[in-house]
Formats: sequence, C-alpha cells, structure tokens
Amino acid sequence: MKKSSLIDLNVFRKVLIGLGISSSLFYPNNALADSYLTSKNEVTTTVQQTKKITGNVTNTAGEPIIGATVLEKGNTTNGTITDIDGNFTINLPANATLSISYIGYITQEIQVGYQTSFKVVLKDDTKTLDEIIVVGYGSQKKANLTGAVSSVKMDEALGDRPLLNAADALQGAVPGLFVSNGGNAPGTSKSFQIRGAYSLGVKNSDGTYGNTIKPLVLIDNVEGDIDMINPEDIESINVLKDAASAAIYGSRGANGIIIVTTRSGSSEGSKPTIRINSYGGVKERLLKGIQRTRPEDWKIKAEQIYAEMGRPTSGAHASMVDDMKKVYVASDVLGTQTDWVEETIKLGYIQNHQISVSGGSKNVNYYASGSFLDEKGIVITDRYKKFNLNAKVDAKINDKLEFGVNVNAVVDSQRAYRSGSQSNINQVFRDAMYIPVRHTAETIEWARLSDPTLNIGDYAHEYHFSKVPYNGEYISVKNAGGNNGISTTLERNDRTGYIKALGNIYLQYQPVKGLILKSSFGGYASMMDYKFYQSSLAHNNGKTSGQYKTAKVIDWLNENIATYTPNLGENHSLSILAGYTVQKTTGYNSNMTASDFPTDNIQTLNAGIINSGNTTEYEELLLSALGRVTYSYKGKYLASVSSRWDGSSRFGINNKWGYFPSVSLGWRISEESFFTPVKKIIDELKIRASFGASGNKNIGNYQAFGLLSQSNAVINNKVTPGYTQISSENKDLGWERTYQYNGGFDLGMFNNRLRINLDAYYTITDKLLLEREISSMTGQTNQLVNMGKMSNTGYEIEITTQNIQTKDFSWSTSLNIAQNFNKVLNLGGVDKIISSPKGEEKRPTYFVTEVGKPLVQFYGFVVEKEIPNEGLISPVWPVDVKPELVHVKDLDGNGKIDDDDMVAQGSPYPKVTWGMTNDLKWKDFDLNVVVQGSHGNKVFNIDEHYAQSQWNGKLLPEYQNSYNNIKHKASACWFIEDASFIAIRSINLGYTLPKNIMKNCSLRVYASIYNPCYFLLGDYKGYNPEGIKSFDTPLIDGYQSGAMPLARTYTLGFNFQF
Repeated sequence: MKKSSLIDLNVFRKVLIGLGISSSLFYPNNALADSYLTSKNEVTTTVQQTKKITGNVTNTAGEPIIGATVLEKGNTTNGTITDIDGNFTINLPANATLSISYIGYITQEIQVGYQTSFKVVLKDDTKTLDEIIVVGYGSQKKANLTGAVSSVKMDEALGDRPLLNAADALQGAVPGLFVSNGGNAPGTSKSFQIRGAYSLGVKNSDGTYGNTIKPLVLIDNVEGDIDMINPEDIESINVLKDAASAAIYGSRGANGIIIVTTRSGSSEGSKPTIRINSYGGVKERLLKGIQRTRPEDWKIKAEQIYAEMGRPTSGAHASMVDDMKKVYVASDVLGTQTDWVEETIKLGYIQNHQISVSGGSKNVNYYASGSFLDEKGIVITDRYKKFNLNAKVDAKINDKLEFGVNVNAVVDSQRAYRSGSQSNINQVFRDAMYIPVRHTAETIEWARLSDPTLNIGDYAHEYHFSKVPYNGEYISVKNAGGNNGISTTLERNDRTGYIKALGNIYLQYQPVKGLILKSSFGGYASMMDYKFYQSSLAHNNGKTSGQYKTAKVIDWLNENIATYTPNLGENHSLSILAGYTVQKTTGYNSNMTASDFPTDNIQTLNAGIINSGNTTEYEELLLSALGRVTYSYKGKYLASVSSRWDGSSRFGINNKWGYFPSVSLGWRISEESFFTPVKKIIDELKIRASFGASGNKNIGNYQAFGLLSQSNAVINNKVTPGYTQISSENKDLGWERTYQYNGGFDLGMFNNRLRINLDAYYTITDKLLLEREISSMTGQTNQLVNMGKMSNTGYEIEITTQNIQTKDFSWSTSLNIAQNFNKVLNLGGVDKIISSPKGEEKRPTYFVTEVGKPLVQFYGFVVEKEIPNEGLISPVWPVDVKPELVHVKDLDGNGKIDDDDMVAQGSPYPKVTWGMTNDLKWKDFDLNVVVQGSHGNKVFNIDEHYAQSQWNGKLLPEYQNSYNNIKHKASACWFIEDASFIAIRSINLGYTLPKNIMKNCSLRVYASIYNPCYFLLGDYKGYNPEGIKSFDTPLIDGYQSGAMPLARTYTLGFNFQF
C-alpha cells in the first residue's frame, strides 16, 4: 500500500513525542508508553543461556507498528514493546517462542531457534467486522448489517458476573431497551420495552385497557420466557430494534425482538470440557425509604403542636385533651418502638450452582448443563427456588445432512408477600410503632381487657390496646384498621409453582452447493399452579380466605426455510431466503376462591365456603409466509429487502392477513478508494438507512367476534338459564400497523479502539384499536375498531473504547445513551382518555392519554395549599398524622371545582437513559463495573400516604363546609416524585490462578456486589424508584404502591474448568 502524502500518522506521532507530548489514542497500548519509547528500555528477565533478539514489526503496508507488545510466551514477566520505528530488543532462551500482539492485528507466535533477528508483519484482525450477528432466520456479518441491532456477548461484554437471570445482563447494556425492575421480589420477572410504547392496548369489559405489547423473546428460535434460561448457558443476546430488522417476524415482532442463542459444544474433537460455576451471598435493604417519627419523640412533637394551638380544652379542638393522653400512653407506658419495616425486612441469602459439560468431534457437538438457584428475599416471607436442565446436540450426518435438538426444562417455586394480586408491602407502613409484634407478660394484662382469649406470644393488634391503664383511667390508643404487619406477612401463604419446557428439533439438507433447506419444529409449554391461604391470624377480624389458580399454555411452531447463496464471483454477494411457518397456541385457565374456613388446619378450598369459580379455554393460529433478499457489491454497497404475510385467527374475516415489508441500505464509505488518505485514523465508516413495517395482533383471541355470556331469564315464573350477546362482530377488525424509519452510522477509529454506533428513528403506529360508540339498536353501545395513531422519535448512541492495552494491563469502556419521545396523534375523534387504577378507588388517582402528548401522563387537580392544623379535629394523634385532603386551585375561575380544573402533571417516561460498563484487567486480576442511569422519570408514590397514618387526619366539619376546593391528595397528584437515579449496578473483582499452578484446568475466584451504590437525584422517598405496579395496561404507568425494596447483594464465587 502506498503511503499517503496527506497524512502520515507516524510522522505526527514522532513530532508529538519530540515535543514531549503523549496520547493514549496515538500510542494505543499505554498512556505511559513514552518512557519506553524515549529511553528504549526493555523489561527483561535474566535467565541462563539467553541470547539477544532484535526485530522490526510492521503492518502489511510496511508501516512500523509503534507500541506492539513483544513477549516470551508463557513468561509474562519477560517482555518489551516496539519503539517509534517498530524495533524491539529482548533476551530469550533458544527454545523460547516469541509472541507479538497489537490491538486490531492478529497475534503472531514465532519459534526463536537459532535466529537472532526477525522481521514481523502483522495482519489486520478483521474479527470485529467479520463478527457474526444472529438476525431473523439466519445470521450476518456485523460489517454487512443495515438494520439497528445490538449484540451482547455474554463472555466478552459481561465477563463472569454472578447473574440471577438473563434480564440482569441487559440492564444498561443496550440503548433503547428499557428493563424494569418491577416488584424486585425473588423470582419476579423483569419487563422489557424497546423504543417506547406502540399501542393503547384493548379495552376490556370492565373499562380498563389491557394486552400491553412486549418484545418477542426467541430462545434458539423458539418463543419462550427469558427467565427460564440460566445465564451461564447463554452465548449471546441480540436485540433487533428497528422495523427493518424485525419485519421478517411480522406481527410477532411488533415491539422488537430479543434473540437468545444458547451455548453449543465444540467441534474440534477435543476431550469433554467440564465447567462448574458456584456462588453464594447475602442480601440487604438498599434504600432507607420513608422515615417515621419514633415514639420517644412523639411527646416533643405533640406538645409543640398543642402549645402552638393554645392548649384548647373546649370548643372544636377539645378532643386534643384526650388525644394528648394517648400520646403519653404510647410514649411512656407502651413505648415499644417496634420498627415494623425492620421486623419485616431482614437479611436474605442467595446460592446458585451450575455444572456443564461440552465437547464434540468433527461431526457431532454437545452441551449439557444443570443448575440450582435458591434465593431468600429480604422480606421475611419471600423465597424462590429454581431447578434447570439444558441439553443441546448438533450432528452432521454427512456432507449434505445435519440434525440438531435442544431442550430446556425448569421447575420453580415462589413464595411472596402479597395483599390482593400485588406485592403491597406498604400495608406494613401503617402499623403503630408503640405495640409489640407479640404480646408480652406486661401487655397481655391490658390486652385481655379487650379480648380475654389472648395469650402471651399471640400476635398483638391495635384493637387489643383499647383499655390501657393511665393515671387511674383506661385510655384507648387503638387506631382505625391496625393489623399486625408481621401477622399479615407470615400468615398469608402465597405460593406459585411453574413447570416449563422449551425445545426445538431441526433437520437441514443441502441438495446442491449454495442451497440449504431447513425444517424445524419447536415448542414451549408452561404449567402454573397458584395457591393462597390467609389464616385466621393474619387479620384482626380473624377472616380466612383461599384461592387456587391454574394456567396451562402450549405453543408449537413449525418453520420451513430455504436459503440460496449462489457464487457470483468476488464482487457480488447474494442471499435469497424464503419460507413459511405455522404457529398454534392453546391455553387453559381455572380460578376458584373460598372464605370462612372453620379451621386453619384444613386449607383445601372445599373446607370453606366457595365464593367463585370459573374456567377458560382459548386457542390461536398464525400462518405466515416470508422472504428476504440480501445483496452486497464489493462489500461496499449493501441492500436488504424482506416481506412477510401473516394470517391470524384473531381478526375479522375481511382482514385476517397482514403484509409487513422492509428495505434497508448501507454504504461502507471506508472501503472507497477516496477514503484511503484517512484510513490510518478511521478504520470503518458505514452509513445505514432503513424502513420497515410490523403489526400488532395482541388483541385477545375473540375480540372480532360477537360474544355471548351466560345469563338467566324468567320464563313462566321459572328461572331458565340462557345466553346474552355482550359484543358485536366486526368483520373488518385488523392489525395495528407500525412503520419505522431508521438512519445511522457505524464508525471505527484508531485500529477500532474507538467505535461509535448512532441510530435515529421515527416510528408511527396507526390503526390503533379503540372503541367507538354504535347504535344501541344493535344491543351494544360500543364496538372495537381501528382508528388511532401514535408516534415515537428518538436516538441511540453506543460508544466502545479500548482505553489502555499493555502486556499486563487493559482497560475498556462501553457507554450507551438513549432518548425516546412519545406522542399520541389521534384517538379516533376523542381528545383524551382518562384511566384510573383498578383496586385503588379509596385513593382516587388519574392518568390521561391525550392527543399531542405522551401516551401516559399523571392527571389531577393543582394543589394550592395544605390544610392547616386549625382545620383538623386533632393534629396530635397519631403524631405523624397528615390530612388526606388539600386545597386545590380553581383553574377556570368559575367558582367551583370540577373536571375542568384537572390538568396533566408530568409523565412517567424517562427523558434519557444510559449505561456504562468498564472492564479492567491487570495480570491475573479482573474488575468489572456496571453503571446505569435514568433521568426525568416520575412516579406516583402512594406509599407516602400509608406512612402518614392518613385515616385520622380528619377535617373539622365547619372547616370543610367553609371551602369547596378541598380534594384528596391522590387526585391532586400530591404524591408525584422525581425518581431519577444513577446506580452502580455491580462491581465484580476476580482473580484467575496462574497456569503454572493450575495444570490442564483453570480456576477463577471472585467477589461481587450488586447495587453497591444508588444515588437518588430527585425527591423520591420510597424503597424502590424502579418498582412500578403493573395493571396490565399501557395507559397506566408510573404508579407505585408497595414496591418491594431494592436489595444490595454481596456474593463470593468461583468458576472452575477442566
């Protein structure tokens, strides 16, 4: 290659060094390299019978490589680096092997022998560009990708971090992929969202909207649950984000694709490799959360308020005299100071053990593993156990025929604290701190005045303290409600068990060169068993209840794909893919509840009074035809066109089929001849553009049909069972369609030590499924139709750097940043949709979906001022009391407070998210640090309401009657908080024992901390800013009620391989 007269990077380096300036970018192996270059010192180890070896290292263009690492193989203490001219000197034994390496080049090894001078030419290492990325129904070289695809290599990017599940590996690792921590209880699944929300969901019969769209998760081409795969069994995870990449999956890829590829065995004919990974550790609560006033300080606070109000003994506040007595009893007589949060949240533990065996021969490779996970949460009831088995075999029967099978099976069980259907630990917050967990010899005397049947050691409830002796009289300190938090936690037996299996078998045949025919059959099966029992000790009223649910799902998929890759010469590369698929899903659900059990000893539902019971069955069929053509000219001009046709049983008879095309183009500018002058700085530059369409079929299986419901009628004075139509048929009901435009570039500089990938996108979803009013003459008032529209706009940046690379030390960084802006464009003629969380009617909270604004916004009145102490019946009991009402503003000035005074007050969506990973290695030590940030996201934290004993903050009737602008705090968005955070997700420090100690095997030991540091950047006061309550609808988001606390986990473990 002819040197350029425009830019000579080596001359530039020499000038910098001559001026005493150094740069790690121009001297990639070490920022301290000047000391080597200017003094030309060598790092050597004196050995017997060594000789002086000299040499020169260049690239294939004849240019000297500065800072290449020169080592004696097997002796990392004997080495040096090349100088400005690419020269080196080293002393070596005659039988030594010389190893020369440099970032971006293939390492060379040379047997020294009798030679004393060497001229070494390093060849470009194109593995970064030749890296194979799994995409829809195949794979492509990374250099030839024209879509927006992010890849996470489990070994390279994540090292050997102890991960509970694969979702943890994706947190902060992929721009545009939002991973929600959700409930945070052991065994709780994380949720994913790629590039914002795409759908309103479908309105259910109870008025709520459901069926949130989620990304499609494929595990070795089979749709499944990512949590069932042990992270140690995963080779890579690829996220297809733009529609051009996902369109080949049609309606299955409406919100992006997550492709999980599991490990395979080796085909090198080596002996079996056995790998053992094991770790264990403890967990603790991370955030302090809401702090309550302790009983010892109650008197001080209460007396201060009492004095400020003039110590009233008569009039509206006369009850404060008796309430002050309650304060003294709670502080002086009782004063237990039970911290219910501390009693409920304890140290947890975790242990995870996995063993795998892999190997193979020229024609067969295999991989098998088994694992066991046992996790006890920080909430005293929480426990999760999982057993996992995995097996994978690929065999080449002859030159034309291949066969493969893989199976993954999981059995797990979970016990978690629940109140209703959600994990509402906030029920504990309201418990009185002045009563004990269980009755003592002292408290039992007073308690028996309220309930003579009580004994020492029984759970203490607040109503037991209605007659506490004080100064010759009995004082009642019981509060409204007042269940014992520990009894409600321990005496609710809530258990969920799953048996899941996922498998795939394929046959691949190559009849002629370039043509591959592949047929596969895969399936996913899940059986859920849920049992709940609330004993008579859980609630102060002794109420018992039970529930039993089952859910069975069987999903099978047959795919038949033909791929033709003809040989068109050196300049042309063409691949043609065509195929068809058949997928069927069937399910069965049952649910039964009972109450009023005569004894806690028999907990089967037939021992109580059956309240309800129902069963449901459903099935869905999806037929698909697909095709794709990929073309490359001279590796510079890239094009891909795909199409998919889906036919779904869910839609109306006139609209069952959907068509989803895509096209993407790429130009590798760096391969053009005019780019040669800057090739020494910029190694790779590719620009990309794409357009694609996908669809959403997530509407429920029978929404397009006229449905019947069981109903009774009175005929001839006799009740006769029958059916009533509850919905109208819509023969034209069809797909929600998403069109996405994506543009971006991929840039590699300084021997690919700096890589930048940028994507910008615009997505528009139309034909959103909404309900419109129809004539009541039909027997119904609403019908589901396609008529809404929504958009998402955003950008994503990935930056990876090799900061330092020497023979002993390396440091690399990966940073990603993403922003997404969501907007509702059309609601089918309606300006807004107002939603309210089901089950939270006591605390009226509203969300609005409004044209021109984000999909979800908090909605309510605007606070004018708080209620003063003078407006309360008693502001001293309990001491932490705060009224649940506030004064709100009359925004339209019409003299009354109504719905016209409600406005949007922020969105739960973050304005920007980012993640950063740093990997450092020094000799045999390794350090991995993962940091994640989210900014601008808000939450509606109702837990603060529970912690303020709000039910006794009642207003004086005359005060409330004097104002017409008083509303509940929840409806005034009082509890909206900024939940922005920066979290150091994990720090992992490992040490690998040297090879001269571990013969024919390897051992790495490590210590890890998960969530070591968590910085709240806003005014959030709870235990988990990421713990958002799920309502199974995209129209309610950011609502937090009883989120399980975040945990910090300390682990020790080892990786052993032989």
